[in-house]
Amino acid sequence: MLDRFRPIVSSKSVQAPFCVNDCIKQVFTDLSDRLSQSRITYRLREDSKVSLFGDRIQFSQIFYNLVLNSMQSILSKGEIYVRISTVKNTIWIFFSDNGSGIPEKYRKKIFEPFFSTKDPTSGNGGEGLGLFVVWNILKMYKGTIQLNYKFKDGAQFIIRIPIEEGNHEPSSNH
Repeated sequence: MLDRFRPIVSSKSVQAPFCVNDCIKQVFTDLSDRLSQSRITYRLREDSKVSLFGDRIQFSQIFYNLVLNSMQSILSKGEIYVRISTVKNTIWIFFSDNGSGIPEKYRKKIFEPFFSTKDPTSGNGGEGLGLFVVWNILKMYKGTIQLNYKFKDGAQFIIRIPIEEGNHEPSSNH
């Protein structure tokens, strides 16, 4: 359990500018073997390229957790789709999969600590910390995550992160 919290509480945090797009691409690269073994493809649409200032490894944990959750909900031949854009000083990231979705009775609880629909003895998570960690890391960036209740073909999360002075680098640096 402590390993799951380490990205939030680690004293080894390195604060530096990083490219959000490259960070997400790296997560998919790191998990590409597991994704292909599970017959899951992924697409990344970059409407804009943006950087933030903070801990890149910590920020990556958001997408490791989301991808791993998607992998557990997709039964076969699935797809994960991520779209990154910026609108009026806000980064918008839409993260969706075509898995089994989140049943209505669980939707209000998914960001609570220790809430899980998975068996914790399976070795595939189930502690109920994945989305709680995601929510907390985003909070450090003054960001939010919410489930899109209207999305019907699996699950879709909408992430919003404000671009503030000191929280980003100009995107022209890429």
